[in-house]
Amino acid sequence: MNFLRNQWYVACWSHEVPQDDFLGRTIANLPLLLMRTAKGDISVLEDRCCHRHAPLTLGRREGDCVRCMYHGLLFNTEGRCVEVPGQRVVPAALHVRSFPAIERDNWIWVWLGDPALARPDSLPDTASLDHPDWSYVPGYSHWDLDQRLVIDNLVDFTHLSYVHRRTLGGTEAMAQIRPSVTRINNGVQIEWWLIDVPPAPMHQRIRQFKGNIDRWFRYNFTLPGVLTMSSGTQDTGTGAQEGIYNETLIETRSCQAIMPETAASSHYFYASPHNLPDPDKAIAQSIAVTVQEAFAEDYQMIRAQQDRIEAGSGAPMLALPFDTALVMMRRMIEQRLAEEAEYFRTHGQPRPKAVAQ
Repeated sequence: MNFLRNQWYVACWSHEVPQDDFLGRTIANLPLLLMRTAKGDISVLEDRCCHRHAPLTLGRREGDCVRCMYHGLLFNTEGRCVEVPGQRVVPAALHVRSFPAIERDNWIWVWLGDPALARPDSLPDTASLDHPDWSYVPGYSHWDLDQRLVIDNLVDFTHLSYVHRRTLGGTEAMAQIRPSVTRINNGVQIEWWLIDVPPAPMHQRIRQFKGNIDRWFRYNFTLPGVLTMSSGTQDTGTGAQEGIYNETLIETRSCQAIMPETAASSHYFYASPHNLPDPDKAIAQSIAVTVQEAFAEDYQMIRAQQDRIEAGSGAPMLALPFDTALVMMRRMIEQRLAEEAEYFRTHGQPRPKAVAQ
């Protein structure tokens, strides 16, 4: 399976990278070592010594350098070998690949392709993950699932009516509605409105609605697998669709990143920030518990789906009208893979650079 390279990937939450140690994580089949310098900056190297390919995460921190504990080569934060035991001259070719990295809004992003194309302004807006008015509990799951099937799940919320009827759904009304779907630069933009429907169980745990609600989801899903969403609920008929909000409003800013580890496994980073008064984070904890329950429901369904696919009947999956966003994303991924294949054919694959002595 091929993966997109000229993209920003979420590698971890900021708190996962310790100050004096390493974090090892595989993204899109690339083993990575993440570490912090003494100043707190993030350095990302390929987790593979250029000598005998031993994992550098089995190495030792020495200041801002990492020493391979197989034969003792010492590498700096740029991946350059600065010391070979018993050898005065260090060959310029001794270099491991380093990756552009950005720490923003409590996520660490890594660019896996051509460094010349790594533009920070192309990152999606996840500001609610680092804003004092928005409270949340960070989440992470490791799933033994093909990332593409999880993307299918995230761009089509029709499944909320059935998979999440006891958590996030609460009504089958969503399956009757077709969202607006627009293609954007690096993904799709989707908007759903549910008018005069019963509140979902999650909403009732936060605020006891006395009747039906109006409910909405506005979200972007962008490559390589990031969902940023504004969603809300409010008493029905009180003006939410016209932008008029009142004291019954519950608003969240969901940020989710489903990143491929291998062809058969994925990393799932997620949070659902809200802006209600929540000094002891009780609401944030309640939302987090419900989201974890809902994602367990997703996992159970997608795992069963993947089992059937892997059984190999050979039958195609048939498209329906509400698959618009799903089909759009699948086609976009295939198009970008073809474009990247041509780009790297003409520009060459990213490799460690020899460093002049």
